[in-house]
Amino acid sequence: MPTQLELRCVRELLDKDFFVPAYQRGYRWTPRQVRELLGDLYDFMKSVQRREQHPQAFYCLQPIVVTPREDGSWELIDGQQRLTTLFLILSAAEQIVALLGCTPYTIEYETRPRSKAFLIQPDAGTANQNIDFFHMWQARQTIIEWFDSPRVKPDKLKFVDFLLTAEGNNPRIIWYELPEDEDPIDVFVRLNVGRIPLTNSELIRALFLREQNFTNPLHKIQIAHEWDQLEKLLREDGFWHFLNGAAPDSPTRIELLFAIDVLLDKIPIAPDDPYGVFLAFLPDEADTDVDWLKRWRKVKQIAMRLQEWYEDRVFFHLVGMWLHLQTSGKDARPAAEVVVELLRTRPTMGRSAFLRHLKEKIATYLLGGPLQAGDKLDEQVQTFLDKLSYGSDTRRIRNTLLLFNVATITINPTAFVRFPFDRFHNESWDIEHIRSVSEYRPGRADGQKQWLAYVAEYWAIEPPRSTYTPLVATVDALRADFSAQKFESVYSAVLEAFGEHAPSDTDNSVGNLTLLDSGTNRGYGNSPFPVKRRKVLALDQSGTFVPLCTTNAFLKYYSPREAGLMYWTEKDADAHAESIHAVLVSFFGGDQ
Repeated sequence: MPTQLELRCVRELLDKDFFVPAYQRGYRWTPRQVRELLGDLYDFMKSVQRREQHPQAFYCLQPIVVTPREDGSWELIDGQQRLTTLFLILSAAEQIVALLGCTPYTIEYETRPRSKAFLIQPDAGTANQNIDFFHMWQARQTIIEWFDSPRVKPDKLKFVDFLLTAEGNNPRIIWYELPEDEDPIDVFVRLNVGRIPLTNSELIRALFLREQNFTNPLHKIQIAHEWDQLEKLLREDGFWHFLNGAAPDSPTRIELLFAIDVLLDKIPIAPDDPYGVFLAFLPDEADTDVDWLKRWRKVKQIAMRLQEWYEDRVFFHLVGMWLHLQTSGKDARPAAEVVVELLRTRPTMGRSAFLRHLKEKIATYLLGGPLQAGDKLDEQVQTFLDKLSYGSDTRRIRNTLLLFNVATITINPTAFVRFPFDRFHNESWDIEHIRSVSEYRPGRADGQKQWLAYVAEYWAIEPPRSTYTPLVATVDALRADFSAQKFESVYSAVLEAFGEHAPSDTDNSVGNLTLLDSGTNRGYGNSPFPVKRRKVLALDQSGTFVPLCTTNAFLKYYSPREAGLMYWTEKDADAHAESIHAVLVSFFGGDQ
C-alpha cells in the first residue's frame, strides 16, 4: 500500500473509527491546553471573518499518523491527544453538529474498554473510575464552559460550522498514513520519546515518494537516492553554515532547500507554523496533475547552484559574509529569504557585476551608504573606521572585524585557505582589547584572583627581568593571602611594568580591538598584552580556531618593525587600524 499524505478537513474524518493502541499513554490534556486550542481556532475564525487571512490560508491542526487495521478502523500512532480533544469539542456541541447533518468519528482506547462509550456519553459518575476518564471529563467541562462564555456564546453555531466546513479557510489536518513496511511501534517510539515530531522534510519526502506519483518506478528510486545525497551535502558543516548564515541550526537541514523553492515561486511561508514549509510546498487541492519528477529536479537544481557558489572561493566569501550580516542581530531574516533574493538576481548579471552587487550590499549595510570611487572610497572607509569606538556599536564593530578577516583572504587570489564560517558560527565571539584598558579591571574577587594567576603563570614560563623580581614576589604574596583592597595597587603596578598603566587615545579605537571567542576572552579577563599573546598563540598552536587577523595582531604582523613583541603601543594600534583600512579599501575597490 502506498504512503498517503494529504491535507484533510475535519468533515473527512467523520466517517472513521480510530483505535488508540495499548503502547500509547492515555488522554492527558489539561484545561489550559484545551482552552489554548479553542482560543487559537476561535481567533483564526474571527480573523477570517474580518478578511485578515489570505483566501487560501487555513488553520492547521498538525499531523495525525495512522495505519489501517483489519476491521476497517484506523490505528492512531500520533496525534491522539489533539484528535480526542477535537472529538470532545464536537461532542459538547452535539446538537449543532447534528443540525449540520454530521456525526462525529469515534475513538476507542485499548487500555480503557469503555472509553468509546464514555466519550460519546460522558457522565460525572464514572469520570473518577480512571485517570483517562478524569481528564476527558475535565476537558469536556472546560469546553462547555468556553462555549457558554459571553464572548463565544453568540458565535457557537458559526464556530462549529467553521470546524466542519469542507472548503475555504476551514481547519485541516495533515493525514499521514504509514507505508506497510514501517512498524507502528517503532514510529511511535521515535515520535514520542523526547517528543520528536514529524518534520517538514519527512512529510515532504512522503509526498514525493508516493507510488501513484510515478509511472516509472525507477524515478522513485532515483529521487530517494538523490535525496540522501543532498542530505549528506547539507550535513557538511562547511556548506551548511556558509548557506545558513548565523540563523539557528536545524536537525533537518534539507528543509532549507524546500523553503527556498517555495519562496522562489512567491508562495508565503507561515512564520509561526512548525509545518509552514510543508504546507507551502503542498500543491493546491485543485492541482491534481503535478509532475513530481520535474518538481524534484527544480529542488536539485537549486542545490547545485548553491554548491557552485560554495566551491567558488570569491562567491563563497561574499555570499557567506552577506548571509551572516542578514541573519544575525535583532533584525535577522530567515536564510531562505536572503538566498532567494540572490538566486533571483544572479541570472540578471554577469559574474563581475554580481560580485560588485554583493559588495555594494555589504557596504550599504555596514558602512551606511553606497560605495564611493577612487580617493572617495579611501575617505569613506576611513570616516567609518574613525567612528567605531568600543561600547558605541558592538554589533557593527564585530561585523567590521569579521569582514576584515573575510576580506584579508578574499583579496589574496593565491590564498589556499577559506574563512571557516562553520567554526565561526559555532562559537560566541567577544570584541577583545588587544592592549589592556585599566578602567576595565576585574571587579569581583574571583576575577581578580584569576587575573593574578594568569600573570603568575606567564612569569613562570617567561622569566621576568630582574627589575620585576619584587613585583613577582608581591603578586605571589597577594595570591597566598588575597585582599581586594591590596589588589588595586598591585594591578596598577603590573600594568605599569608592561607599559599599559596610562590611558591611550587608541584604547577603545578599532586599532586596539580584535575578535576572540567568549570563553577564552572571559577566561583571562583584562590581562596585559604579553599574557594575552601567549594564551592566543597557544590556542592557535593547539588547533583551536582563532580568526586569522586576531592571530596576526598578537604576532604583531601589522606592527612597525622596531616594535617589541611584549608590548602593544599606540604605534601598534595605529598600524593595526591602518591595515584594517587598507584591506577594506582593497576589498571594496577590487575586482576579485
